[in-house]
Amino acid sequence: MSGRRLWMGAAACLCLVRVSAGAPMTDAEVERLLAKPVTAEFPGTALRSIIDQLSKMTGAPIEFDKETLERRGVRPDANIRIKLSNVRLSRALNLVLEQVKLDYAVKDGAVWITSPENAARIREEARHREVPREEPAPQPLPRWYREPAWMPRMRGQLEKHVTAEFTETTFASAAEFIRDTLKVNLVVDDAALKKQGGAADRTIRLRMRDVRGASLVSMVARLFGLDVILRDGVVFLGDLEAAAPEDREHTAGWDRWRAADAERTWMPVLRRRLAVAVVVPNPKEMPLEEALALLAEETDLDLALDRRTGLAARRVTPDFKNVTAYDALLTLETRVGAVAVVADETILFTGKEVAAALEKRGIGKALRSVPKPRAFLARLPRPTPSAVPTTSPTPRAPTTVPATQPGQPALEKQLQQWLAMARMGLANGRIDLCTKYCQKVLEKAPKGSTFEQQARALLQKCKEE
Repeated sequence: MSGRRLWMGAAACLCLVRVSAGAPMTDAEVERLLAKPVTAEFPGTALRSIIDQLSKMTGAPIEFDKETLERRGVRPDANIRIKLSNVRLSRALNLVLEQVKLDYAVKDGAVWITSPENAARIREEARHREVPREEPAPQPLPRWYREPAWMPRMRGQLEKHVTAEFTETTFASAAEFIRDTLKVNLVVDDAALKKQGGAADRTIRLRMRDVRGASLVSMVARLFGLDVILRDGVVFLGDLEAAAPEDREHTAGWDRWRAADAERTWMPVLRRRLAVAVVVPNPKEMPLEEALALLAEETDLDLALDRRTGLAARRVTPDFKNVTAYDALLTLETRVGAVAVVADETILFTGKEVAAALEKRGIGKALRSVPKPRAFLARLPRPTPSAVPTTSPTPRAPTTVPATQPGQPALEKQLQQWLAMARMGLANGRIDLCTKYCQKVLEKAPKGSTFEQQARALLQKCKEE
C-alpha cells in the first residue's frame, strides 16, 4: 500500500503516509517484526530517513500520521542523534520517537507513528478486540457445597479488579494496601506468620496488573507462606491445616469455584501471552528474579518468585532469541531446578513441595501441563493511563512501592511507603485512598521536604481526577 491512506479514528480523521511498501501483513506478523534486533548509528539524521532505514532493515511497514505531526509541530526532517546497538525494533522506535514526543502502535498490519494519545487509543481498541472486557458468567458452585449467607458479598469484594506492584515491600504494607483497596476484613494469624521464619520482616517483589482481588490476596499470602481462609465474612491469613473443619469446607468450595471459573476468564489470556515471541539482546548473567522481571516486560505476563525456596540466589543468562515465552520460562525452570506453577493469574517459580500443595488443592497447575503454543502470536497490549476510562473495573497502570534501603531513618521509610500507597490508590481509581495517604505524609513530613512536595503533587492529581 503506498501514497496516502485514510484512517477513521475514534476522535479524528488521520492522514497517514506509508514509509515502506509490500504485501499486506497481519498485526501478528508486524508484532514479530518488532522483535527483530537492529544496529545502527545516526549522528544527526532526519526522522523520516531513520524510520525508512529501520523499515528496510526489518521489513516492518511503518506509517506516519502526517496530520498529527503537523499539529504538534514535528517535521519529518527533524534531526535525531542516536546510536542503536542490537536492540529490538520496538525499543529502537521508542528511543527515536521519545525525542520528538511521539509514539507508535500496531494497527491494520502496519506500525503507525502518531501522538501518544492516538497510540494509546489504538492499543486500547486492539485490546478490546482481542480480549473483550465482558467476562462470561462464573461457573456454579459444586452441588455438595452450601454457600453461607456472607459469601456473595465477599465474592463481590474479592472479584474486583486491581493493579499493584510491590518492590521490596513488607507484609504489613502489602496487607494495608489490600485492606484499603478491596475494603475487606483481613485478619492475620501472627503465630502462623512467625512460623515462617520471621516473615514479618521479609519483603516481596510482586507485580500483578488488572487481576482479581482474590488473586492478589492469595499470591501475597503465598509468598509469605500463609493460606487464605474464609471465615464468617473475614479473609483470614493463616495455616489452613490448623483451621476448623467448617472453615476448610468454605475455603475448599471457594477454591473449586475459582479454579473452574479461571478456565473461562483469565486462563485463555495467559495462554495467549505464553505464545508471545521473546528476544533478549545482549544477554548477561543476572539473578533469577531480574530475569523474570525482564521476561515480564517482554511478554506482559505477571511472574513471581517464591524467595522462601532459596531461588533468589540463583543466577541465569536469559539467552533467548525468537522463542515463545512458554519455552523461555520452561528453560529457566530447568536451569534453576524450580517448578513453574500457574496460579492466581500469575506464573510462580517455587519449590516442589509448594507446587504439589497447590495442585492438590486444585488452585494451581504446573506450567508444563499447559499445552505448548503452536505458533507465535502478537503481544497483547496493556492499556496506558491516558487510554483508560475511570469506570471500574478497568485496568490501571501499575505503581511501584519503593524499596526501603538499610540505614534510612524510620520516618523516611514510612513516608516512602505512604507515598507509594497513595500512588497505587490513584492508579486504581481510589481517590479516597490517595488523599488519605497524602494527608498522612503532610502530617509527618518536614516542611519543604521532597516528601511534602510529592504529596502535594499527588493531591493535585487527585483533584484533577
